[in-house]
Amino acid sequence: LGIKVIPVTSGMYPRNLSIIPDGPLALFLLGDVDAMSKDRQVAVVGTRKPSSKGAVFCQRITRTLVEGDVTIISGLAHGCDSIAHETCLDSGGITVAVMPCGLDVITPTSNRNLAKRIANSGGALISEYPLGTKPRKGTYVQRNRIQSGLSDAVIIVEAAIKSGTMETAGHCRKQGRPLYSVSPDTLGNDADPGGNKKLIESGAKVLENKDDVLDLVQGLDNQGPTSSLL
Repeated sequence: LGIKVIPVTSGMYPRNLSIIPDGPLALFLLGDVDAMSKDRQVAVVGTRKPSSKGAVFCQRITRTLVEGDVTIISGLAHGCDSIAHETCLDSGGITVAVMPCGLDVITPTSNRNLAKRIANSGGALISEYPLGTKPRKGTYVQRNRIQSGLSDAVIIVEAAIKSGTMETAGHCRKQGRPLYSVSPDTLGNDADPGGNKKLIESGAKVLENKDDVLDLVQGLDNQGPTSSLL
């Protein structure tokens, strides 16, 4: 199937993951192994049902990141994840999808073509789960720590207070990575940005416009990945 197995002892294992305390012992990878170890990597994640403005902001943020030669990390879910992957590819960028299942069990099935496009465009699909593993609640939770662990920073586009996106934000903080949130004031009346509000109140950096995203990109050059705060 062309799937590589990369143990933690391999020189191909990404450094960002190697310095968190609960990194996977091995990764299954389909695509380009170099995609998960680029100099600039940012996770762009959010709700499966973004508001109209949330979807637009996800596109604009991703485009700006790609213009700054940033690799996009996300989870191939419906909504913000898919928008980030698709916008990245349409902009000529490289993206990595972290899967909550075996790489032969693409979830959701409606994103199979998107998954193929990622793997065939210089990006990669990765998972800690063996072939044949079906997704379940626990694997989604575990997957979230890899999304943030691979990344130099995490952007929350839009999130309800109780959501998997908030779990990713929690892992980001535990891992000592910078956390950013789109301003809830910019998302419109059809949004449910309770998670965004909570994150900003507890110290997440606010993204309101393109200049804020450009500042984020510039900041990536002035920092290296840090180990977990716990």
